[in-house]
Amino acid sequence: MEKLIIATRASNLALWQAYHIKARIETSFPEVTVELNEITSKGDKILDKPLALIGGKGHFTKELEDEMIEGNAHLAVHSLKDVPTYIPEGLELCAITTRQDLLKDIPFVEKLDFFIPPMGQAALGIEIVSSNDRIREIAMTLNDENSFMCTKLERD
Repeated sequence: MEKLIIATRASNLALWQAYHIKARIETSFPEVTVELNEITSKGDKILDKPLALIGGKGHFTKELEDEMIEGNAHLAVHSLKDVPTYIPEGLELCAITTRQDLLKDIPFVEKLDFFIPPMGQAALGIEIVSSNDRIREIAMTLNDENSFMCTKLERD
């Protein structure tokens, strides 16, 4: 039995996302046991200052990346919109899940004069330790090629 550890923020949304990815991995790879490494990030702790003053959105990902670099996690699940375009050496953003269509259920959406979403909105980014080919193999089963290409263009 293999063990895979997912680094995740401890917020309700991040935990839902991590449990969603955990379930997908365990369904596709029944020989893999997935555990969560829950982290309260600096971005979650400092609530009385604007994000720009505490270092930007990277504070939602840095501690998770540190856990992977230190060997305490194999991959991290992020809301892609929170992931800076710079990825630390030794890590890679290797898979992007299918982007959700947030506007499809809004009845008046065709009347709105706007549809370009924020960079990476409504997709999950799967970041891994670059040197681990087995984790890359598992993570790539989560990848949606269309979402990957669209979000790559948005992030470049």
